Amino acid sequence: MVDNMNRIIIAKSNLKKKKVDMLVVLLLVAITFVLFYISGSVIFNLDAVQERVNEQKNGADVVILSANPHQEEIISLLEAQPKVETVAAEAVLVLYGSSYYRGDEVSEDSKLDFILGSIDWEGELSQLLLTDEDNKSVPPDRSQMKDDAIVLPYYLKTAEGYQVGDGFTIKMGEQSYSFEVAGFTEAIFFSVPSVVPMFKGYITAARMAELRAQAIGVDGNIYMYTVKAGESIQQVDDEIKPLLDESIADWQQGNNMVLEKERMKMGSAIYVYILMAIVSVFALMLLIIAVFVIRFSLNNSLEMNLKNIGMFQANGYTAGQLSRITIGEIL
Repeated sequence: MVDNMNRIIIAKSNLKKKKVDMLVVLLLVAITFVLFYISGSVIFNLDAVQERVNEQKNGADVVILSANPHQEEIISLLEAQPKVETVAAEAVLVLYGSSYYRGDEVSEDSKLDFILGSIDWEGELSQLLLTDEDNKSVPPDRSQMKDDAIVLPYYLKTAEGYQVGDGFTIKMGEQSYSFEVAGFTEAIFFSVPSVVPMFKGYITAARMAELRAQAIGVDGNIYMYTVKAGESIQQVDDEIKPLLDESIADWQQGNNMVLEKERMKMGSAIYVYILMAIVSVFALMLLIIAVFVIRFSLNNSLEMNLKNIGMFQANGYTAGQLSRITIGEIL
């Protein structure tokens, strides 16, 4: 009982002197926990989030962008592969050497190739879904789309601050084509310029026909397919590439791009992983600092108690009793 009373007396005396140390330690530990939780959640859940977005769109495992004119032969070849589940093809307009800027007046344009698909296209794979204000994927209301509407990658909203209703201009050479942003869509393919230096937007069929009539860009197709359950996407992709080279006329002479889902997921997430790794290292540094603060506080506490310890020794306290008093105060 006497030990407990003395322990309380010492603790109360020293707590007043160590309030700042305690607050610093608690703050560092709390910040460390939050940072570790955030970085861990992002690192371990990002792949699942990407996969969920792709599943909502019934996304493809592999896409092939090509201007090769032999569309039927390419589709037939893909459909004939025993490891391929579903095949679809989307007609697109590819604007090589294009640039874009906000509004109608050039202040500073960004040079990037653009792929334009049709808002009205409803294929079996990679369906167009808009990301609403609650970050939910919803089908577009095509009846409400204006003729100059354009749906942009979600990246342009998060990275460059575009909003629905903003003006958006694509420039090809000396010609400029103005649109109004009607929404944003998330996708694994053609959505992050650091992975593939191209954006894919969607415009109305009427506007697409208008651009084609002006011979703007290059007519092409995006061929997409999924592989059967249990099959390796990369292996199937590696098997199909030489078949296209051998079977499709002029395939090697064309400007063809083959993109595989897993590589695109990793490529689009790499900067997020790097950022979260930096956050984790920072959190670890805070934890180390907290340990040093605790160590300094303990040493300081023992030094402040030397006088009290000497007094208790003079009154006949044993080493065991003094140890219990000191440890009890620390805890």
